[in-house]
Amino acid sequence: MKPLILAVFLSVIQASSPQPGEAKHPGKHTEQVMQTNPNQQGGNTSAAIPVVPSSPKSTDAEGTQKATPDKEQLVRIAKPVAVTTEPDYATWVFSGLLVIVGFLQAWILLGTLGVVRQQAKAAEDSLTLSRDTVQRQLRAYVCMSGAHIDFKQPDRPDIQVYIKNCGQTPAYNVRSWIGLNVSKYPLTMQLQSPPEGFQMSKSTLPPGGHEIMPAVWSCSIPPSLLPVLGTPEATIYVFGRTVYVDIFGKEWHTDYRLVHGGPEPVRLEKNKDGIMTAKLKPDTEGNEAT
Repeated sequence: MKPLILAVFLSVIQASSPQPGEAKHPGKHTEQVMQTNPNQQGGNTSAAIPVVPSSPKSTDAEGTQKATPDKEQLVRIAKPVAVTTEPDYATWVFSGLLVIVGFLQAWILLGTLGVVRQQAKAAEDSLTLSRDTVQRQLRAYVCMSGAHIDFKQPDRPDIQVYIKNCGQTPAYNVRSWIGLNVSKYPLTMQLQSPPEGFQMSKSTLPPGGHEIMPAVWSCSIPPSLLPVLGTPEATIYVFGRTVYVDIFGKEWHTDYRLVHGGPEPVRLEKNKDGIMTAKLKPDTEGNEAT
């Protein structure tokens, strides 16, 4: 009995005490395993071999055990890092050069954009000019190509005005009116245009086509003016306007004012029928076209 008590006492003494930092859990006992030598006589057992208890595990709120490290690891800095506060002039110079280069690039870019805008405007102007040139070449040009006066009746001479399309394309919706007056030269009165809503004929003139516009007297020339007819004292004025539309949909007009008399003497000739006739001349004003 005494040898058994001695063996238990020695086992308790040899058991390792808890290491610092290890959690102690109340209610849990450290298990010790002892081996006895069955060959030993007298029931004596050999000294117990202590078993190092495992590291304690922390338990979370749900009862799950989490492993905790046995020892904390310390980080040791072998050499402190040197921090300098001295200014780096090379970096400043390099940064300044970068700023200068950036400004130069922006200046060059702005100059390039200006050149591009000028080139685009020049191209647009050239295109517009080319388009206008083509339209001017192809559009219709209705003009007054000639006029003459025949004295079949001295107080009511026949007057005919020739309208011609001198362009390369047809003239559409051609409308014309013509007026007559006898007055002194130079003209001291305003020639009256037809009233608003005056009915005019409409026609289409092909390239090279022409029309004859007759002038009709509303009343006879006074007998007192017949001896001086065709002089500055009694000049015959023939005036009118022709309006038309070209193939591009633009409207144009031609104004004309012709005289029989004026500052120059008239030249009367007999035609093949023996009738006195003369050509009408353009006046110094009143002849415009678009």
